[in-house]
Parts: sequence; C-alpha cells; structure tokens
Amino acid sequence: MGSYEWLSWILKMHHTTKHNEICVTLWAIWFAQNRMVHEGTNQRGLSGFAVEAVAVIHGLRFAKELGFLSIIVEEDSRSVTKKINNHEQDFSDTSALTWSSKEIVNEFQACAFHFIGRSGNKTAHAMAQEGLSRGEDGYWVEDAPALVEAVATKDCRLHEPS
Repeated sequence: MGSYEWLSWILKMHHTTKHNEICVTLWAIWFAQNRMVHEGTNQRGLSGFAVEAVAVIHGLRFAKELGFLSIIVEEDSRSVTKKINNHEQDFSDTSALTWSSKEIVNEFQACAFHFIGRSGNKTAHAMAQEGLSRGEDGYWVEDAPALVEAVATKDCRLHEPS
C-alpha cells in the first residue's frame, strides 16, 4: 500500500471531525523528520508552546462538544494567546497548531482569547494538581473537587470590584 492509499484509508476509517487532527499530526511528524535530516536536530518532545497550544485545541473541542456557542479562553501562555489572536500569515514550526485552533474558533458564534498571568491562574493550577494526583484523564462539568472550588472562590474575590 502506497502513501496515498494509506492516507485515504486512514481518512476513511475516521470521522471527518478527526481529519484535521490526523493531518496536523502527520505534518508534525514530517516536520520533525525533515528537521532531523536537513538540520541534524532531533526533537525530544513537545515545546512548552506546543503543549499549551494542544491544550487549547482540546479545550476548544470540549467546549464545542458541550454545546457552548460563545466562550472566553483565559490562557497563561502569552505567546499562544498572541499567535491565536494574530491574523497575519504564520510560517513558524508551530503554525499548524495555531491554525488548528483558529479553525475550531470559527465554529463558535463568539470566542475571545485573553492572557492571564500566573497570579490570575491559581484555579487552573489547582485543577492541574488535582488531575495529576488522580493519575487519569478526567473533567468536571458542574461540580469540581472541594480544593478547586475553594481556590476559584478566592480567585473571584480577588477580582471583584471594591
């Protein structure tokens, strides 16, 4: 089976909502291979930017699956926020990730990205710690663990107008 036949088979085996993810993954593999062959560099893992961008993609998909029409994304990576908000052509090695995010954003009636520094990000940190302590993937739709709710309540109080 040649490359064209294999790719056709893969795309036929998966729902169209997965096609973008498959293509971005293949592009990332191709890019890493070319970098290794032509520049002699080997990517050991995802960059911090790539990890944050992939998290944004998963968050956007999750919000869409839950039926949200309008969302505000608070991101603690200034570079991810800038790239997603930037409407100019991007030729960087992470452009496929930001392009993928922008494609999903277009499915919402309204979507805004805001950079939130670490001081405003304590709830997200508590959620990440809770998730890591459980040792498995999970999500909370209505009720969060008590520790996360306590941190969120404290965060809200810090941002309330006096």
